[in-house]
Amino acid sequence: MLKKPQVKGCFIQGQFQHGQSENLLSVRHKHNGNLIAEMYKASAVQIESALESAEEGSIALSRLDQKVLEYGVFEFANQLAAHKNELIDIIVTETGKPEGYANVEVDRGVNVLTSLASSAIPSSGEGKTVLIISPFSLPLDQILDNICKELIQGHSVILKPSSKSPLTALFLASILVKTPLPAQALQVISCDTEQAEMLAHNANVSSVMFTGSDKVASHLSLTLLDKDIYLQTSNGNTSIFNSSRNSALMQHDMCERNELNKIDKLLDDILDQDTAVFDDLRLEHLMFNELPLLTSKSQTLWV
Repeated sequence: MLKKPQVKGCFIQGQFQHGQSENLLSVRHKHNGNLIAEMYKASAVQIESALESAEEGSIALSRLDQKVLEYGVFEFANQLAAHKNELIDIIVTETGKPEGYANVEVDRGVNVLTSLASSAIPSSGEGKTVLIISPFSLPLDQILDNICKELIQGHSVILKPSSKSPLTALFLASILVKTPLPAQALQVISCDTEQAEMLAHNANVSSVMFTGSDKVASHLSLTLLDKDIYLQTSNGNTSIFNSSRNSALMQHDMCERNELNKIDKLLDDILDQDTAVFDDLRLEHLMFNELPLLTSKSQTLWV
C-alpha cells in the first residue's frame, strides 16, 4: 500500500512535470475515501508542450529500424516484469481491486507486450499522434495493448487517464523511458474534460481512441470530422468511426437540411398570402418525398 499521499502532475518529454496551475485533482481510494494523491492539472503551456513532444516522438519512432522497435517493446515488457510489485501496489491502491486481480493484470500486460514485440510494422515514415482516453479501472493489459499497438506502427501516444486512476498511467510512462524507445513516445496528461476536448480537436492529433458508448463515439465522429474515432468496449472489441465517411454523411445531412429549409420557407410564404396563390403553385417543382412534410405543416392545404 502506498505510504502517503503523493503529488503528481503530467509526464511530458520523458519526465514528470508538476502543473503550472493551482487547480489540483484529488485521487481517493475507491472504498475508504482516503486521499491517495493530488494531481496538478495540465496548463495550456504544458498541453502545447505535450503536443510538440508527441510530434517529436512520432518522428523518432518512424525513423527506428524494425528490430530496434521490436527490441524496445520487448524491453518494455521486461521493465514491467521487473517492477511488478510496485505496479500491483499502485493498481490495488487507486482502483480498489484485490491483489490477486492486479497480479493477473500485470502478468497479462507482460504477455501482451511480449506478443506485440514480434508484430512491429516497418514504418511508412508518416508517424502520427494518437490521443487515448482511458477510463477508470480499465485492465492494465488493455491499456498496454492500446498504447503499444500504436507505438509499433511508429505512432506516438498522448494518454489521458481517468482522473480517478492516473497513477498507473504515469508509472507506465516512467518505465517506458528506460527502454530503447524514444522518451517522447508517450505523454501522460492530467486534465479535465474541457482540456481533453481541446486536445482531441488539435490538428496534430490524427485519431482518438476511448472506451465508452456508441452514442458518445458517434457524437465525437461528427464533431471531429478530420479524425478517426476508435471505440473500445470493456471486453476489448474495437469499432472504427471513420472520419471521411462521417464527413460525407455530415455534408449529405447539411444538403438535406438546406432543401428542407427551402421547402419550409416556401410553405410559410404561401400561408402568408392570399389563397389564390395556391392556383399558381407548381407542385412538380417540389420533390415527391417532401410532400409529407408540407402536409404535416398544414393538413388542409391540399384539400
